Amino acid sequence: AYNFRIYPDIAQKIFFAKHFGCCRFVYNELLSYRSSEYEKSGKKISLYASKRRIAELKSMDEYKWLKEVNSQSLKECAFDLDRAYQGFFQKKGGYPRYKRKCSRQSFTIPQNFRINKSKRGNCFLFVPKLKSAIRVVAHREIEGLERRIAIVKTPAGNYYANIVCIKEIEVPDLS
Repeated sequence: AYNFRIYPDIAQKIFFAKHFGCCRFVYNELLSYRSSEYEKSGKKISLYASKRRIAELKSMDEYKWLKEVNSQSLKECAFDLDRAYQGFFQKKGGYPRYKRKCSRQSFTIPQNFRINKSKRGNCFLFVPKLKSAIRVVAHREIEGLERRIAIVKTPAGNYYANIVCIKEIEVPDLS
């Protein structure tokens, strides 16, 4: 994984704020939905039922603003919540908590992003539904196949791009 500092402009910060808010809303809504359904019927809600719930939310008139952000990022929230529940049931963590606005904020883009290098050596990040490029300070070369990216905003107001890559490594023969 690579962690690079990014410098979004005002329009890009607004776009990121929408993404952070929508992902936080979907995560909290799914947590509330899964908890209430379990209390009512005693049945666990699956990951796929959670994804269907996201589609239901997006089709409602009062939540049409969810369509402004990348749908894959919203589905990643369902994966995150499912991992939190799995950790809870395997006794590796506590019960999932609601996400808050004041702490570290992030969203994940699993596909359709790219990093381009200009002739001058500057790097730019392109993400879905954002028409402009984001300036990236890439302090080292990215090796391997880029699989997913997480955009993170720290409580201090700094933005980072965490890029997960897959790279084959040769294992030395020990014999």
